[in-house]
Amino acid sequence: MSSGGENGVAPVEYKVTVNATQLIPPSEPGGTQGGRRISPIRYATPGTSGLQFTVEPGRNELDLQLTTDET
Repeated sequence: MSSGGENGVAPVEYKVTVNATQLIPPSEPGGTQGGRRISPIRYATPGTSGLQFTVEPGRNELDLQLTTDET
């Protein structure tokens, strides 16, 4: 984890965001590679993600359980 140009972050509680993108190869040689969002949009901003994590001194691990809006 990093913050700005520095490795590591201060041990406090953070709001977590997730932006996962599937890369799509160009349709023709030399074309532009595209992408498609594969994580629900609500996880993209701290105000709507509902995800938080407290960083403790030392090694930390975060396992996120994301759900879709689909029923």
